[in-house]
Amino acid sequence: LLKISGEIIANVMARWEADQAQQSKVAELSVLQSLSMVMTEANSVEELLVGSLTILGETFYTHNSGIALVDEEAGILRAIHKDFEGRIMTEKFPPGDGIVGRVVETGKSVRVEDVSKDPDFVEVFEDIKSEMCVPIISAEKVIGCINIESRTLGAYSQRDQDLVEIFSRQLATGIEKIRLFEQVQELAIRDSLTELYNRRHFFELAEAEFAKATRYGTPLSVIMMDVDDFKAVNDSYGHGLGDHMLMAVGEVFRKGLRISDIAGRYGGDEFVVMLTGSDIQAAKLLSERLDKMTRNLQVAGTRGTVSITFSQGIAILDETCHNLDILLDHADQALLVAKRTRTGQLLVWGEDVYEDS
Repeated sequence: LLKISGEIIANVMARWEADQAQQSKVAELSVLQSLSMVMTEANSVEELLVGSLTILGETFYTHNSGIALVDEEAGILRAIHKDFEGRIMTEKFPPGDGIVGRVVETGKSVRVEDVSKDPDFVEVFEDIKSEMCVPIISAEKVIGCINIESRTLGAYSQRDQDLVEIFSRQLATGIEKIRLFEQVQELAIRDSLTELYNRRHFFELAEAEFAKATRYGTPLSVIMMDVDDFKAVNDSYGHGLGDHMLMAVGEVFRKGLRISDIAGRYGGDEFVVMLTGSDIQAAKLLSERLDKMTRNLQVAGTRGTVSITFSQGIAILDETCHNLDILLDHADQALLVAKRTRTGQLLVWGEDVYEDS
């Protein structure tokens, strides 16, 4: 009888373990299927992260779920959270800060059954009792981590951790795919030398801003800029130094312009900047600032060192500008007269240069 009872118990336990394994497999497939759908539909890393947080919250009934990614350029971690009420929040913090920072530094998962006993725990949300944090690893490099928190002690099991680690591997693939796609898109719209917008994309953006300014009657101005004596520099110092000059100009523009300004390489050594919401005085001030920034540059090559100066032409949207081409042509005409007069000069269409100039 005891032998039979033992066999029955063993069979029951075996079935229970098989059922648990089957349930885990079903849960794993369900989570990965949901993530796959989010990865397919997401157009940005942020969309992917928000969708992933929704899946994590629904799967583990978290009071807070978060994903932090390493921002190597800024030297910080950028995190996005979703609480149990569905509110989205963002934060940034130094590497190594909190349990999240520890996981990013070590690349190892952590389950904390009672956060009050972990000296690294940083309270962001009230009444959190337990936490689980799993690294996101791509190409053997930690790029971030998944963090979920509960108001219940010991809320997460080893099985939960295993599932989040599988989720993390899939998420890493999704993040890298989107980043690669964004890089390819960025390369398609940027000039490879200056990293400013290429001519085609500048026109796409400029046409939209021209239409907006025309419709709402807001100020719009354009600066055309040409590097003085660029051909002579190439002939005397070599094309390598000429390339470095253009790269330096691109860096000045990226640092000196507002986010709303549109800068592009128009062709060769000629550049164009569209200033949204800016009248002629604002355009002059920006032009002078860029000129000052470039004059302070010394570009060195194997045959010597040169300074950079610009000739510039400015035009503002007025009643004669029936389309974008006319506005750009006005700025270009002012630039041509400036170059003929003397180097490093700024002329304004309608003030210094007219139709018959």
